[in-house]
Amino acid sequence: GGLLRVDLYPALADPGAYVGLLVTELLLIIPFTCGALVIAAILLRRPDHAGRTYALNLSASALGGLCSPLLLNVLEPDRALLIPTAMAGLGGLVMMGRSTLSGRRITLLLLGLTGLAAVLPTGIRPSSHKDLARMQMLPDAHVSSSVPNAHGVFQVVEAPGLRLNVALSLDYPDPLPRIQAACVNGDAVHALIVPPCEPARIYAQTPEGILPALIPPGPVWLFDPETSLPIAAWSRLDPFRVTTTVGHPRLKQLLSREFVEVAFTQTRPRAFLQTVSGSASLIRLPSPGPYVGSPGLGVLNEQPLFTSEGLAAAHDRLHPGGILVVTVAIDHPLRIAPRLLQTLKSGLSRTGTEQPETSVVALQSWSTLT
Repeated sequence: GGLLRVDLYPALADPGAYVGLLVTELLLIIPFTCGALVIAAILLRRPDHAGRTYALNLSASALGGLCSPLLLNVLEPDRALLIPTAMAGLGGLVMMGRSTLSGRRITLLLLGLTGLAAVLPTGIRPSSHKDLARMQMLPDAHVSSSVPNAHGVFQVVEAPGLRLNVALSLDYPDPLPRIQAACVNGDAVHALIVPPCEPARIYAQTPEGILPALIPPGPVWLFDPETSLPIAAWSRLDPFRVTTTVGHPRLKQLLSREFVEVAFTQTRPRAFLQTVSGSASLIRLPSPGPYVGSPGLGVLNEQPLFTSEGLAAAHDRLHPGGILVVTVAIDHPLRIAPRLLQTLKSGLSRTGTEQPETSVVALQSWSTLT
């Protein structure tokens, strides 16, 4: 919200987006410059205590850095920005007795504006290119839950038109179940299936439904699944022990309450491979998205697992006869699948696999490749 919006998503196509960024940076120079001048004035006033004063300044800055994640766990980002403003005003209030009349007026004005901003309704409007903004355009869409967190603002969006989007067999006759979309900082990260439905029956009608018959009993690792469908399906199969990685603590809480028999861990898939012991019968990789790599704005959601080194590390953690599986969307013209297949081939070559192309099987549906 606000009078000035900064949206870098269209910047590659519209250089005019940089104007808002430049104005924002110029506005941010003002408080930083004033703060630097105050610190310089304090140091020059008592040069004999400059070392002690500077040490106190650095210690307070370090304390602020430690407290910031704690504040972001209880305050929305726009509210958290008021904390340093209020601290500056309180500092001026303490020194008010020694300040001039104009200094007192400025201090009281600053505190008044901070208090006014604290009580006024606020809200950060997501970019129109964010998943959250697009979903809010659906009929009767609303944000049913919004939780601040240092890992990103976690929001759940509900709408009658939000339905599970998976590749299903033409033999599946029932309506697709409704979902609740979990978003982090406006980006959709997980689709929570709304009951009643039969996840195991739905999963059996997807290309991945054949996997339980192909792998030996053992652990199943699900890396950042985009929906709760594979979690629900694999958790109901007795010979398999399911471990799932998630990237946000709030999502971990929600899924842990729904699937008590599944072990959830909050970490990145690549870090999980480096820290966990043992091996798995099945490793399901997250959907790589439109870039597979991380060019341009893709760096905001970097996935280091989709490198030849990351895929080789995942392959090395498989049981004999185990399967590494990933499902990608089919785009036009084809870009995602060929790039991923080449990366898989390079990763298998690192494991010493001869003729790695003979170790890859692709199952194509109407809109996905598994």
